[in-house]
Amino acid sequence: MIPVINGFVCVTSEDASFARRGLDPQNPTNDPAIADRLAVSVGRAVMPEAAFDALVAHPEAVAEAAAPQFGPKPAAGPGRIVDLSA
Repeated sequence: MIPVINGFVCVTSEDASFARRGLDPQNPTNDPAIADRLAVSVGRAVMPEAAFDALVAHPEAVAEAAAPQFGPKPAAGPGRIVDLSA
């Protein structure tokens, strides 16, 4: 039986020691290069560095670009009033 400690799968006692301290046994030094390699190996998407830098530098631009996707669509032209009380 393979133990799972703090959400980390532990194969050795060293892995268990890292997991008890809250560190990922596969990446105990929290190296970003190793973290990206592990993310790709399990199928998680990794954000490109340029996209992340743009998001951090100008978060308001990303919010403005996403805003038209949500909520009601603006009217394309003049509205019409229809009386349905007949």
